[in-house]
Amino acid sequence: IAGEVASSSGGVATLVVAVPAPAPTGENTTQDQVSSPSQDPSQIDLGDPGITPDHRFLSFFDHTREQFHRIFIFNDIKRAQFDASIAQERLAETKQLLAENKTEAAARAVDGYQASIKQFSGGVARIDASKQQEIEVLNKEIASQAALLNGDFVTGTPQEFREHLTSVTQATGQALAVLADKKGAPALTPEMIDRIQAA
Repeated sequence: IAGEVASSSGGVATLVVAVPAPAPTGENTTQDQVSSPSQDPSQIDLGDPGITPDHRFLSFFDHTREQFHRIFIFNDIKRAQFDASIAQERLAETKQLLAENKTEAAARAVDGYQASIKQFSGGVARIDASKQQEIEVLNKEIASQAALLNGDFVTGTPQEFREHLTSVTQATGQALAVLADKKGAPALTPEMIDRIQAA
């Protein structure tokens, strides 16, 4: 099960992601087998950030090139994979810019992440539900990004930037909800949300 809960506590967005634990061989996974992503968010390799938004001129051409390339991807799975990779690149840009204390440019990068994740959600909605293996790979990638947003990006960043993450975490949660729907997983109930938050 993948989903999100965004709440505001002192202006800090909180994203809760639950991913089903793998079922032992021969057994079914139940709703009670809920755990968080196994990978430590600080250990996720985002790869090379490429051209960052603090270089406005070059960044404009880089983003234009990406959108032009996206137009010519006709396979829904490949387009969703492309959108997920662009979203990951935006997170890498954001992480680098935050490390360099360039919060204004980091805010532009995280806005780019939000735009990419919204494109991703729209593309996933068109994927044939029979492509469960590909959908699961996409789910793991977006769940890792959500874990990173909830971990590294929340701790140690300026308060004004953390407030900027509220809508971004909500967009990521919506992407996870679309993926859960494609997987046939039930939506998170209020009881499940309470149990996750209590954990």
